[in-house]
Amino acid sequence: MLHRGAARKVLPAGIVVGVLALALMLPAGAAASAFLAGYGYSYGGNLHSGPSVNPPSGSTTTIFVAGADDAVWTGTVTSGSFSGWTSLLGKVFNRQGSIVTSATAQEVYARGTDSAVWYRILTGTTWGTWTSLGGSVSAGVDVAVFGGNTYVFARGADSQLWYIKRTGTTWGSWTKIGGVITSAPTAIVIGTSLQVFARGGDNALWFTSTSDGAAYAAFQTVGGQSDSAVAAVSCAAGHENIFVVARDSTLWVNSSVNSGTAWAGWTAASPTGSAWTSDLGAVCNTGTITIFGRGLNNALWSWTGITGA
Repeated sequence: MLHRGAARKVLPAGIVVGVLALALMLPAGAAASAFLAGYGYSYGGNLHSGPSVNPPSGSTTTIFVAGADDAVWTGTVTSGSFSGWTSLLGKVFNRQGSIVTSATAQEVYARGTDSAVWYRILTGTTWGTWTSLGGSVSAGVDVAVFGGNTYVFARGADSQLWYIKRTGTTWGSWTKIGGVITSAPTAIVIGTSLQVFARGGDNALWFTSTSDGAAYAAFQTVGGQSDSAVAAVSCAAGHENIFVVARDSTLWVNSSVNSGTAWAGWTAASPTGSAWTSDLGAVCNTGTITIFGRGLNNALWSWTGITGA
């Protein structure tokens, strides 16, 4: 992984204004073709990545995607009403990672065209500029807050799992965890543990965990066969649900009620008539989980039909 000082700036603010005039992200819409009827609701758009979905803040869920112009786009869902898409500019590859850090602050992280990780912070209603964390990554990224610190996880150019940590306002250096992963990583906090999931070289799902953010356990398999990265949520203490897209574009779910010590096993969960074509995002509701992903028409769709573990 490269030191962040070695990275060059990918896309200064304003350089894609002309591109945005092409309106490559479509407005939100509820129309669905018959073969898409199995989904829930369409948010429109023309996606080049799966979504990163922040947990609801009050009644509002924030979504980040890469559009057809490869810029980051964002929208919010509030009590079932969609805001429409807004561009955050930039030029990114793969799925983003995002977090809510306070009632008035959010952050989004992505792989830039130089393969470094870049991030942008929302404070109140104002987005800061894109800033590089360096690194040399080869897939989408994810981010989590654990023990008061911010952790960004990525697949390195060597196909191993790497992370960089921020304590306060100070970033450390990129550190290798290891393994061989073939998807973007997904991080989730379960009680006093931070878990990181990824697809392995055998296309099964694997995860590692840490209790201090520094020493990571050996990878353990959760089995299955995946064509995507993992979406993971925890809707109750010690409970977690993980979701993947299978090779036939159907949705599958696995769950644990003891922080990943034992797993219930993979179960097909797709609604009739649906197919998913990207990594997924997931959020907890009251008693249910909503899945977000790209459909066959490259728009963003959601489906609520899973009970949390």
